[in-house]
Amino acid sequence: MHYVRPVLPRAGGYALTVAFPRGRGTASATLTYELESEVAGGWPSLRRIAGRTSDDGRTTTFAVQAALRADPRLAHPLLVVSNAGPRPVRYAVSAR
Repeated sequence: MHYVRPVLPRAGGYALTVAFPRGRGTASATLTYELESEVAGGWPSLRRIAGRTSDDGRTTTFAVQAALRADPRLAHPLLVVSNAGPRPVRYAVSAR
């Protein structure tokens, strides 16, 4: 498993793309984040952003909405890339 902490800009368009150049195989990518509690001392809620797969499964794109990025409670975005198979899978991450 690999963990990547992306820096999300507070304004403008933003998409995070994970590309598997030789195919995804058994690998997967998930983008999670926390929303801090509205009540002091309360637990944050852990959430996911659904990815959109394209290029025959070789690319997963996570579009992070501007309203979420502007939310002051947004904390700890985390991209998790995991490979459940015995062979390594190459991947590249890009943001736009």
